[in-house]
Amino acid sequence: MTLPIFVVSMLILVLLLAAMPFVTRKSECFGINVGTKLNQSATLLVWKRSYAVWVGAIGLFIFCVTFFLYVRDYWVSHVLSAGVLSFLVFAFGIYLIYHMKTKQWKSEQIASGRLMETSVVLVEVSRSRDTSTLSWKWFLTPCVLLGISGILTVLFYEKAPNLIPAYLDFNGTVHEARLKTPLNASLLLFSQVQVILLFLVLHFLIGRSKQIIDQDDPLISLERAKRSRLIYSKAMLYSSFIATGFFALLQVAFLFELGSDFIRMMTIAVFVSMFGILVWITLFVGQAGSKLHVMGIRQERRSIQKDDRYWKLGIFYVNKYDPVIFIEKRFGIGWTVNLARPIVWMGALLLILFGLLERFLF
Repeated sequence: MTLPIFVVSMLILVLLLAAMPFVTRKSECFGINVGTKLNQSATLLVWKRSYAVWVGAIGLFIFCVTFFLYVRDYWVSHVLSAGVLSFLVFAFGIYLIYHMKTKQWKSEQIASGRLMETSVVLVEVSRSRDTSTLSWKWFLTPCVLLGISGILTVLFYEKAPNLIPAYLDFNGTVHEARLKTPLNASLLLFSQVQVILLFLVLHFLIGRSKQIIDQDDPLISLERAKRSRLIYSKAMLYSSFIATGFFALLQVAFLFELGSDFIRMMTIAVFVSMFGILVWITLFVGQAGSKLHVMGIRQERRSIQKDDRYWKLGIFYVNKYDPVIFIEKRFGIGWTVNLARPIVWMGALLLILFGLLERFLF
């Protein structure tokens, strides 16, 4: 990891993690379902602000220590990565503290009668959810970039350098090169195929993931969910174009020997663009559209879903009675998996085997 990448990564991570309590679902706080009304209580708002301050302070401290060690040449090869990892560990520890406090606070609210739990869970099952995302055909349009780079590879293969870069860093410095063969010259083409398939899968994940509706405010919650799914789907399409275009331009750079400066500038542009989309989604859309303004009559009730027991530490979803595979996160932006489903572990094993096979073949 280079110093500029470390600086940008820490800045974005601190910003996103500090904002997490304010962009999760309206009914959830630190991984605990407290309902949309009580989530605005003074106690929880103070805890959210306190969490953000602590995350920011820890991030600044770790950044300063890591930067000092870097300029002093202590453990230079790993200090930047260690700094990022240390921040993530400490941030998770801070989250756990407030998760446990919120869990205890919720128990007190139930005991006092201010909050009630029910085993009834509202889930969106109508056909309207199928129209709340883009058509999957849109995610095949990046294949145009794949086709162009493939044609260029065939036409200029003979004139390409005898050494094909296999691994390079963010600065465009080649750390491993291989002799030119049709297979090695197709490495970046395979990467484009992987990117296209990845975002196509993410698109289906958005459309097919379990959508739980807030029981104490169902209509507005449902409308937010529909709008956010369409925004997420569009963001996935833009990201697919950016990532596929990146590998296509890398292929062009290697074929025509455009140099490391071109690769460096292109890498920075892609890095900033992708994280820019993530930051925008987080701060202005939120989880399940929590930051979207939706007009309607609120139907806030005191009863909420009784499902905290299926969320371990408010992060890991483990429910053997639920056939769903993908579900929206309770804390953070995006989706997670039902760890009680065997197919999840089989899929993880297949991904590992595929990675090892790819490494062995290429």
